[in-house]
Amino acid sequence: MDPIHVPSTEISLGSMVPSGVDAAAGHPKSCLLARKPLVAKYDNGTTAFYHIKDPDDSREMSIQVSLSVSSPPLVYYVSVWSTGGCFTQEPFIHSTHGELILLSMAIRTPTCFFPEFYIYQPDARSLDLVPQFMDERFVSEPCAVGLLSHGDGGGYSVVVLTTEGEGEFKLCLFRSKMGTWTIKKPLLLLEDGAADFMPNKVITVDGGVLAFVDLSKGVLIGDVLQDIPEFHYIPLPSEFCQPWTSYPLQTRDVSIIKSCDNKFLIKFNELFCPITLGAWAASTWITTTEASCPWNQLEVWDTHSTLEARQLLSGGGVSIAELLPETLDIQCKPNFGLLFVDMPMVSLHEDNIVCFLAKHHYLEQQVWVIAVDMVTRKLLGVHPLQMERFPRLFYSTISSHLNTSAMASGAKGDLETARNAPRVKSLPEQSAASIHAVDRRL
Repeated sequence: MDPIHVPSTEISLGSMVPSGVDAAAGHPKSCLLARKPLVAKYDNGTTAFYHIKDPDDSREMSIQVSLSVSSPPLVYYVSVWSTGGCFTQEPFIHSTHGELILLSMAIRTPTCFFPEFYIYQPDARSLDLVPQFMDERFVSEPCAVGLLSHGDGGGYSVVVLTTEGEGEFKLCLFRSKMGTWTIKKPLLLLEDGAADFMPNKVITVDGGVLAFVDLSKGVLIGDVLQDIPEFHYIPLPSEFCQPWTSYPLQTRDVSIIKSCDNKFLIKFNELFCPITLGAWAASTWITTTEASCPWNQLEVWDTHSTLEARQLLSGGGVSIAELLPETLDIQCKPNFGLLFVDMPMVSLHEDNIVCFLAKHHYLEQQVWVIAVDMVTRKLLGVHPLQMERFPRLFYSTISSHLNTSAMASGAKGDLETARNAPRVKSLPEQSAASIHAVDRRL
């Protein structure tokens, strides 16, 4: 089976729009969003279309994109569908900011079968193609991709950071209002040991400020809208200079938010989970920086919270029947140490909350999203992900820019079976580790 296709027996329409979503309650300030859209024909109040005309036979093709909603630890999904064409690569969400989602999709046409960037605005039901920059195919290249929404009527910017050499980068910026790409040479202020900096996460912080994160080393932060962007480097805590695994996306996460006292609060979560079960543990570290150039680090990294598997307790009203069926320790408490846990995701709006992916065994496909309070050491939520592919999730603030009632009403359609979905080239089955090793799209 093609790994991007999800059988309707595994995920139903009801699970995409959970009954627990209250249209009157609004959305959380941040949500978990799946990086890989589902290939499914699904219509609701967010469905948008982009039409493509085949220049050879005047045949029209279209792409439709929809967003389904829920609340953490449940997951937001983007659904994509092609009419008159087929996807040649797996669609991918690179970034979100404000009311916008930046994703890449590849539709086979006589003139182009390479992936293209698209800007999707759920509330406005709009889907627009981002022009490619000359002959460069940023979507297919190892690079870091970010998005800036400039608010109502201000358009947006797509930002691409590519590596020119050791310690050398090129910044390419597309401004929708001008419809053009510009190239900038950023000024990098790197410390010793960071010359081979390679970002694997991009965070939109505030205004024109982006943070490019190398989860093995540190954070580059700067204002990409400046004529000559000046990036400053903030190393990760010295205790965590190197991750215990070769795949830092699997065991680390960094979040950056602007605090009420006009500072940038940076959180770093490190997860230790050996394949031998029973010993996983997580730690959250925090620091602050100035909210303007030169973004000086105001405090040293401080241990905010620590959690060992044996310390985790189940919160009131949280069902763990499927997550830990009849698994108790000698004190008759749930033994969460028997889980394989990875992919920490630091909440953007709830203090102390980190979500993880949990499995009974690291090779199993059945995955749960668990929400944990790192300070009280309580399990606050559990949600199964029944997907026949490796899930990649991230926290996004797209939820705070949505009209709940529009999405809760008018939903129709169902997730198609793989045999009815547009076909793509089958990808070889890969372990979670190998996927982290080769997938450099951000």
